Amino acid sequence: MLKAVHGSARVLLHRREVGELTFAAGGCTFRYTDDLLDPEHQVLGQEFEEAPRKLYRESVGLPAWFANLLPEPGSGLRRFYAALFDERQVDDARLLLTLGDDLPGAATVVPSDVPAEGFLVQPAIARVEQTGVHLSALAGAQPKMSVQRDGKRLTLPGRGEAGGWIVKFSSGSFPSLTENEYLMMRWAAEAGLDVPEIDLLPAESVPHVFDELQPGSLAYVVKRFDRGAEGQRVHIEDLAQATGIIPALRFHGATYDNIGVLVRALTGDSGFAEYLRRLVAMVVMGNTDAHLKNWSLRYPDGRTPTLAPAYDLVCTTFYRTLSRQLVFPIGGRHRPDAADLDAFEQVAEAAGYPDGEASAVVLETAERLRDAWREVRREPLLPELIAHIDERLERHPLTRLGRHRAG
Repeated sequence: MLKAVHGSARVLLHRREVGELTFAAGGCTFRYTDDLLDPEHQVLGQEFEEAPRKLYRESVGLPAWFANLLPEPGSGLRRFYAALFDERQVDDARLLLTLGDDLPGAATVVPSDVPAEGFLVQPAIARVEQTGVHLSALAGAQPKMSVQRDGKRLTLPGRGEAGGWIVKFSSGSFPSLTENEYLMMRWAAEAGLDVPEIDLLPAESVPHVFDELQPGSLAYVVKRFDRGAEGQRVHIEDLAQATGIIPALRFHGATYDNIGVLVRALTGDSGFAEYLRRLVAMVVMGNTDAHLKNWSLRYPDGRTPTLAPAYDLVCTTFYRTLSRQLVFPIGGRHRPDAADLDAFEQVAEAAGYPDGEASAVVLETAERLRDAWREVRREPLLPELIAHIDERLERHPLTRLGRHRAG
């Protein structure tokens, strides 16, 4: 039986208080308290910029912005944290409070000064503290954890330390997922997209946390773009947070056309051009699962949003059990293989971006992807996936068009 949290917590951004969470009867209320006109004001989330005095209330669970900070129910990381509590499952409120000092981005959540009785009362906290391990919140379903890296050596951060890298593992449902993501991300980087530093290491070199890891498997390692070189925090929010969508609805109600409208409005022409490049890569490689949480805004100066580097690029069409349909349509097209130049021109038109400039970005990106794949396909990994991508490049309308133009 889940234990309800009662009490309140302070929400800080770069250690400056910007709001308060109040917990009661399994639900939660968030009140944003920062002054948008204060010279020290920085952006916590776009929805709070739009409605700073709105009371965000949920009768069950957390408001969407905070729920999106946490690993998904049923995920490997969620099960790991529940085990630390000696429980089968742990509710969002207690998990947020336990992990609140190291959330994605620069926000932290700390309990208010209230009597201990009735607030976060549960015996497993002692066990969590005794581990001596610094726990980090990471969103998503795939088994993953935040680590420190020294060359090829990966370690879990100790208390008071922070991890600058994320390590991810394949799951039983999707074998070789780490190799798949590594190849797609390396391909995107070779084609000139904005991608963090990545690596692929033996799972045995990673601290043992998840019991389901297979001997001899590989771990995918990616540098965190919400942490600086010295561990300083850079604020981010994914588009589910920015639009107030709860995690369970991240697959619903959007199109890549209207996501493009939002991206251009917030990040300008340069951000929109990168968005187009990423969409091209996504449809060419067969990544049909780019939902709202797979796109993020980054705030390097605390106020001005930029499109965060690409992440979670995977060839999902490689797996027969996954849908061949795009999670959202592009220019009315629901299949990645149907996303032609006309579809991208419709995305640009919706965002008010010049069609001619959009076409140039799309065709150049398609050509770069085709050229870059010649190098990436030499990797001695997943020959079945290499063959699958070879076939996609031969028949996708964008890369076929790019080949004919080059000829």
